[in-house]
Amino acid sequence: MSNVLHVPGVQMHFISIGALTRKGASMNFLKDGFKITLNNRSIAIRYLEGHLYWLNTTQVFLNSHVKSAPSLHTWHQCMGHMSHTALKSHGPKAVTGLDLDASTMAIPKMCHGCKTGKSTCKPFPGSAKITSRILEVVHSDLAGPMQVKSIQGHLYTTTFVDDYSCHVVVYCLRSKDQFVAALQKFLFWAETQTSEKLHTLHSDRGGEYMAASVKDVLNQRGIEHLLTMPGIPQQNRKAEQFNRTIMDKAMSMLHTAGLSNGFWEHAISMATHIYNHTPICLLKWHTPHEAWNAGHVPDVSYFRVFGCKAYMHVPADKWCKLDAKATLVTFVGYEPGSKGYWLWDKNTHSIHLSRDVTFNKSSFPARDKETSPTPMSQTIIPFYPVYTEPNTPAMPQMQALSPSLTEGSEDNIEDILTPKVEQPQTPPIQGPTLPSTPKKEQKLPTSLPPCYEPSFSFSFTIHFGLLPD
Repeated sequence: MSNVLHVPGVQMHFISIGALTRKGASMNFLKDGFKITLNNRSIAIRYLEGHLYWLNTTQVFLNSHVKSAPSLHTWHQCMGHMSHTALKSHGPKAVTGLDLDASTMAIPKMCHGCKTGKSTCKPFPGSAKITSRILEVVHSDLAGPMQVKSIQGHLYTTTFVDDYSCHVVVYCLRSKDQFVAALQKFLFWAETQTSEKLHTLHSDRGGEYMAASVKDVLNQRGIEHLLTMPGIPQQNRKAEQFNRTIMDKAMSMLHTAGLSNGFWEHAISMATHIYNHTPICLLKWHTPHEAWNAGHVPDVSYFRVFGCKAYMHVPADKWCKLDAKATLVTFVGYEPGSKGYWLWDKNTHSIHLSRDVTFNKSSFPARDKETSPTPMSQTIIPFYPVYTEPNTPAMPQMQALSPSLTEGSEDNIEDILTPKVEQPQTPPIQGPTLPSTPKKEQKLPTSLPPCYEPSFSFSFTIHFGLLPD
């Protein structure tokens, strides 16, 4: 029996008929006693005395006959740690043989197997703290190394994102140890431009942020440094989200332009400039530039397509009378603090800065060079076959007649008219006849230009001299 109540003040034991029937037993009350039946088998017959039915427990053991059903937690383990609630609600209806004891349906507060085998990270809710001014909290992160160096020689990028205005500043680094210089540069620039002081820097636990030089800079300025937990970059969510956003923009522009991966720094710089001038939902569709610059609405009329074709004007002192007054270049970015453009010259492999530029926004020189095949020359080269008679023996070289001939010159003339062919001294090779490939008859074109018709006539000239008597 299970779920037995122990009452010390009661000197006798009571058994619940309802508990027996829930376990599958049936009760049959007679005139002088009662009988307990389980699975068509009588397991106890006792007597009636004093208006009470008595059962001698020393002679009858109901536990040996009544088999209790497994508890809910036991079935939870049998079903591979299935949810207790789902198992309790739908288990007995979906399958047969899943018997649950109504007295053991309690759901345990903790299962050791579930905690060790199903453990997951807790959700990362957004911070409830709302900043009220610029530079109150700045999120920072360092990304890299990139798979190739930029054409400027950099491998890493470090970002500083203002929590209040969402304004972003990106610096490119050659190595991680340059981060402390980038941090000082950002502090001097930001505090000078806004007349505010940085209150809190939020970053991960990367080695560049835990360096002693960085801690000295922050301690000297009284800046609080908030760090994420080890191995949990999600807590630095704002900086991580910006890194993904800016890299998606930069790679989209870079691949559209068809430029090589070495231009990733120009693409990231331009993507950052575009991001600061783009309305975002977090600022109620205002731009970070407007929030950072006290309500100044930016002008984007000078925006151009990254990597498009451009014609840069050549100054008058750098060209002659017959030279071209513009050169073909590729647009790769904007010059900070100036009204000019960065232009890539593939002929000199250098970056030019100019404001006198004409753009073709629908043409990309780097991509068109790779995708457009070189047109074939339309000039037809004439082909005129020359007929050669096969296996024509070489004519013997004619000997010139000497002006002073002797009396035996007739023999010399006869030798000239009938040349002697010398036989090779090497005996012929004895062996099987080698197979020979049949010669294909070469067909001549049916029509040829009159001036190129082959001639098949051969002429021989023999000179005879008169000999003196």
